[in-house]
Parts: sequence; C-alpha cells; structure tokens
Amino acid sequence: MTGRRRSLPALEVLDDLCLRPLVLPRPERRLLIRLHALARRIQGGPLAGHAAALLSRIPEAAPVLLATGAGATPHLPHGETDGPPGVVFLARALHRLRRARPVLLTEARMTAPLTAAAAAVDLSAPIEPLPEGAPSPEGAAGLLRRHRPAALVVVEKLGENERGVIHDMRGTDVSASHASLAGLILAAKEAGILTVAIGDRGNEVGFGLVAGALPASALHRRRCACPCGGTILCTVATEALVVAAVSNWGAYAVTAALALLNGREDLLPEPAAEAAVREACVGAGARDGVTREVAPTVDGTPPEAQAAVVSLLRAAVTAGRSPRRPPARRIRAAR
Repeated sequence: MTGRRRSLPALEVLDDLCLRPLVLPRPERRLLIRLHALARRIQGGPLAGHAAALLSRIPEAAPVLLATGAGATPHLPHGETDGPPGVVFLARALHRLRRARPVLLTEARMTAPLTAAAAAVDLSAPIEPLPEGAPSPEGAAGLLRRHRPAALVVVEKLGENERGVIHDMRGTDVSASHASLAGLILAAKEAGILTVAIGDRGNEVGFGLVAGALPASALHRRRCACPCGGTILCTVATEALVVAAVSNWGAYAVTAALALLNGREDLLPEPAAEAAVREACVGAGARDGVTREVAPTVDGTPPEAQAAVVSLLRAAVTAGRSPRRPPARRIRAAR
C-alpha cells in the first residue's frame, strides 16, 4: 500500500478542517461545499493531499514561484491578511522538504505585508512585484525564463471571469488594481510546469478547473455587480485546486499533507509562528478582506480560529502518523 493510501483517512480530515466556513452566509456555504465536491470529483480525492503529492515530487533545489494578491484600493490598499501567511508557510515547507528556492510574487502595493510575513519566520526569498492591469504575454514568458521554476503555486490570487474581468467577492470590477496571472498560468502549463491554486470564494485563480461543471443555478448566485454581465467565478484553471473556507487554511492544510506524506512534522506551521506572521502582515498594512479593518483577523474569522485550525491540523498529522493499535482481544470469562 502506498504512503498516500495509508494516509487517506488523515488526508480526509485535513480537507474537512480547512473547509469549516465560520462566517459565510448560508448560500455561500452551500456553494463552497459544492465547489469543494466538484474539485474532489475531478481530482479524485482529498484536495490538500492531491496538491501535496504533486509538490512532493518537484526536483531538489528547484525554484518555485508562489503568488498571492487580493484587495483593491481604497479599502484594501496593501492587500489582505488572507494570502501572504499561506504563501510564506508553503514556501517554508517546500524549502525544508525539497530545498526549493522560493520566489514570491504579488502586486507592488502588497509587497510590504509579504516581506514582513517572510521576515517573521526568517524565510529568505526574493519578492517580485507584478504589474497591475492588463496581462503581458512577454512578461509571463520572461518570468519563467528567468527563474525556470518547477512549480507555480497561487494562494488567494484574484483572477479573470469568462469575460476577462477580475472581481472582488462583492462583485466589483477590480481588474485595474490587480495583476493578471492568466498568461503566466497558461505559459507554465504549456512548459509542463506544475500549477497549484488555493482559493475560498471562487473568484480566485484555479477555479477554472471546476467552473464548467457548475450548473446555471449556482452560477446565477455568483453574478457580478459590474457592467460585464458575467459571474465573479474565475475561469483560469490550474492542474491542482484546493478549496477552503479561508485560503490561508487551505495552504496550511497542504503543508500538513506534505508533513503527513513525507513524515516531516517540521513542515507544519506552529500556532505562535502563524500569529507572528499574521501580526507582521497587519503591521505592514494588510487588512481583513471581509471587514476591511486593520486587525489580525482573516476573512472575518478571529485570531483564535487561526490558532485552532493550525493546532487541529498538527493534531491530525500526529494522529495520522501514529501506528495503529491492533484490536483488543476479547477475553472470555472463566466458567
């Protein structure tokens, strides 16, 4: 039996833990669960485990691009608290596991929180600013040519819908204030580079993997509020997609799956380190993407929820790696 099949029950738990929607209205909860189910059906099992299995096979010491970027001006001038922490802990895990050389990507106005997040865990990684607005095919090709990455991982990065428009969760057109990754994803796939995405609302890069499988009734609920007349659902697809209630939690679940599949508990985020990274993001200007407040909350979920998710993921990995005890023998009473 392979390590992944042996770990399957624990991998199911990881998916379940990062899918707990604490603050979503009921219609959005239902859609999130539907998106998760579609992604599982397409990918054939637990999502975090699938992404981790692919990332576990990247070559030793290879460059890996990790991108994030959500939040439009004026309400979120330096981006969200969701995204940078997930990117940083995934980058750290891949560096520890495969000696990967992470390169972090985000919009120029969001580099300060990402820089602070990386510094909080002593992660040494260059950060490349992405140009906002219309995509540049030459820019995508140049980025891949410069770094020659083994993988492109995207956490909480807003992407285009079927009309080529980028929306926030409220359905507003935010294309002008976000970088497009559509060209980079396409170029990476054509070059045979692994692409992995993590998102939580459907308007992030990666959801193109499931967009075509959603019925019209579900798409109607994701109609945008701008003149494009489309939905907020992103149609940019990646090879692997992790659907979570909070994108950071999905990234933490992938690190947990990496730890479980490779027997490396040092790949997991620590609750204190996760709090430090989040606080560093806020100190550098990041805000909660839902409340828009300058606070160490993420998508409206409190600091205690972040600590609980990290602690439960760690416990699931520990339990999943513990040898199973044989069933107790029933001893018959003497007559």
